[in-house]
Amino acid sequence: MKTIRAILLLILASGALSAVAAPFEGKIVTVTTEGKKSFTTTYYCKGDKMRVETTEGDEGGVVIFDMAAKQMIMIMPSEKMYMTMNIGQHMNSNKPSDPPVKTGRTETILGYDCDEYTVTEGKRTTTFWGAHGLGVFHAMMRGGPGGPPSGPSAFESAAESEGVFPLRTIETVARGREVSRTEATSVEPGSQPDSLFAPPKGYQSFSMPGMMGR
Repeated sequence: MKTIRAILLLILASGALSAVAAPFEGKIVTVTTEGKKSFTTTYYCKGDKMRVETTEGDEGGVVIFDMAAKQMIMIMPSEKMYMTMNIGQHMNSNKPSDPPVKTGRTETILGYDCDEYTVTEGKRTTTFWGAHGLGVFHAMMRGGPGGPPSGPSAFESAAESEGVFPLRTIETVARGREVSRTEATSVEPGSQPDSLFAPPKGYQSFSMPGMMGR
């Protein structure tokens, strides 16, 4: 099913999903470019809940996080189905990274004052511009097929520890070669309906035993 593939891509290929732990309420849209491919991610935030929608080409997926309940809901609109998973054990498994380097440079992105940070993990360096007041970027789980979820990346831990939401992120490898860039295209504070953070009426629940272990 295309929708399931898109959701797995969001969870596994991008490395993490995030949730806003501060009381920002509104909508944030980002575009991630990796080589010739790109995908759009939309975050709907309300208190301890976040809805994440991703679109790549003609495929898309929806994931809802409830931080208070420590649950993640995967929604498949094309099949009118959803799956609820407990994420508490994976949240607790995250390990903090080394402190990021705050460069002292600042930039205003979409009207928000951002501080520039750099953090290195192995051969990969991430530079990100974090905005205060949009909640905390919190990594939930990582991993790939056949392996258990692991803790957050150095960049994800850095954003969380600094209490910022990254509005621009650039990942580079040897000799500064850029491998990934994420840019926020809009930030829209405002009230969000509760219906965004629950499965639509009429959708059927299903389960996939052992999925969280992969």
